[in-house]
Amino acid sequence: RKIIDHLSTESNFALSDYFSESTYKDSTGRSLTSYNLTKKGCELYATRMIGVKGTLFAVKYIDKFNEMEEKLNPRQPI
Repeated sequence: RKIIDHLSTESNFALSDYFSESTYKDSTGRSLTSYNLTKKGCELYATRMIGVKGTLFAVKYIDKFNEMEEKLNPRQPI
């Protein structure tokens, strides 16, 4: 929600480029807000984190992104 507030102050950012709002049901059946991140949203969120958790998240994100990229665009043998 803080990121939404920050991006909303500038009219040249499309929120949908970064995430979409969604909902989920918790264990008690309540409907709660969640956010689905796009690639850009994940990068934005990863760069905002600090400390050990931020570092670990960034490393996992980088590894998964590169793994996905390799599957989509395998290197051709020389």
